[in-house]
Amino acid sequence: MQKITGANLNKNGFYVIDKRVMGVRLYETTHFSKGQEENVEALIVELTHSIYNAKRHQVRPKVTFQDCAIEYLSRNQNQLQIKGFEGYLKRIDEFIGHIEASKLHDRHPDFLRLLDQQHKRGNKKKSINHYIEAVNRVLSAAAKWRYDWCELTWLAAAPKFELLTIDDKRPSHPLSWAEQEHLLKYLPHHIQDEVISFINSGLRDSELYDLQWKNELDLPNGIMGFITRNKGTRKRKFREKLILCNEHMREVIERKRGEHLTHVFSYKGNPKKSGRGTGWRSGVKASGLDLTIHDLRHTFGHRLRAAGVDEETRKELLGHGVSLTSMYSASAIETLYEAVCLIDKRTDYAPVIDLMKYKKSLQGSRETHEASSEISH
Repeated sequence: MQKITGANLNKNGFYVIDKRVMGVRLYETTHFSKGQEENVEALIVELTHSIYNAKRHQVRPKVTFQDCAIEYLSRNQNQLQIKGFEGYLKRIDEFIGHIEASKLHDRHPDFLRLLDQQHKRGNKKKSINHYIEAVNRVLSAAAKWRYDWCELTWLAAAPKFELLTIDDKRPSHPLSWAEQEHLLKYLPHHIQDEVISFINSGLRDSELYDLQWKNELDLPNGIMGFITRNKGTRKRKFREKLILCNEHMREVIERKRGEHLTHVFSYKGNPKKSGRGTGWRSGVKASGLDLTIHDLRHTFGHRLRAAGVDEETRKELLGHGVSLTSMYSASAIETLYEAVCLIDKRTDYAPVIDLMKYKKSLQGSRETHEASSEISH
């Protein structure tokens, strides 16, 4: 086997380049293995020329989108959302990971293939925009990073990828009481508990599955509560959020006690991370309802309003309030708890009316009536 200066095989059988060139350490794991020594040597020569040109002629080294994505992840491991963001980057890598970052733009054929795939999978434009935002975030960061061995940034400027105009937003569907009872018939017992919890707490998917026994609160007057991580605002990405359990939520919590050591909601011995699994999807499909997990949060907000709960209290319970804090007076907790309990008052058994659909149906009825009148005359 040909011996390469500055490169050795790692335990996985791939060559790792590790050498110094003009005072700069070259360290890179390649995708070349035994028998591909010529490719490794060619890569070393290319990287050497890149460093020479950067130091002597101020020519930026070429970096792919994958290079930028890996660097972004390594620099931001402490971000709370980094695991989810890494998932987006892995899916993006298949399409544009190999492309030189400076040559990317929002009309690039490989980038358009990514968008087309998401469209074909039935994703809404809001969901597709998450991928575009991920690309923008990585490239914007790369335009600010400076090499520690020269004054150049990774990119001269970050190409801007325009977000899609959201014109396919699905209207929310808060459940009526009858629809709730109908839905629960088609769901497994453990998912029934989760649905009841969503409806009675207004929690987001990530917030509900973040509930942990260590964050359980023993509040005055026997009120059960929890602390969970709130989505927060643009300025403060995460804040602590107080969860107050009404009787329905309390019953679910007590059923879950002892199932898992750390987390309230688990499945087959592991903490749950999402409610959008097979059991939920199959149950909703069988029920015939057009429904998403987020509609359960809308149901909570709708019932608070129907019960006459004021807007400020609703915002606090839903996590929209700007006053979210870790400091609450006993009277404030009592007020919030009373509001959560009010949603159990079944003031309306009728279906929830979508005003726009109702308007269209009335218009259709009028047109039919007018057509019938003309025929009769």
